[in-house]
Amino acid sequence: MRHNHAAVVVAVVAAFAIGLALYSIPQISEIFMRGWGLDPETLEPRPGPFVVSIVGTFLGAYAISWLIGRLGIASGAGGAGLGLFLAFALMSPVIVTHEMFGGVGSGAIAVDVANTVLSGTAMGWILGAWRPRGGSR
Repeated sequence: MRHNHAAVVVAVVAAFAIGLALYSIPQISEIFMRGWGLDPETLEPRPGPFVVSIVGTFLGAYAISWLIGRLGIASGAGGAGLGLFLAFALMSPVIVTHEMFGGVGSGAIAVDVANTVLSGTAMGWILGAWRPRGGSR
């Protein structure tokens, strides 16, 4: 299975850009922080979650790329549809369940699901539109 590694990198950067844009909106940031019970004044960022997030997003992008190739998807729209399906039907229920059991507020859960669906759809679009040249799709 061939992957367009540059497209994977672009898809990962796009996912992080979407998250940065979404969580940087003051009203959304406030909902998110309140839902997790975080105080921005005392919050001290740690590198661990960012490292795990980067690695996980790369794994997800390669998984989407692999599925696009296996399913013969050859367009951005087809890739976006796959990304939307995976994010909404597979990833979002896991996020919602995990966060509900963790006592996270519904607003923060909605923000996390929105980020997941938007990022998954964008990654699928990029990976579907920018397939490897030659070889198997």
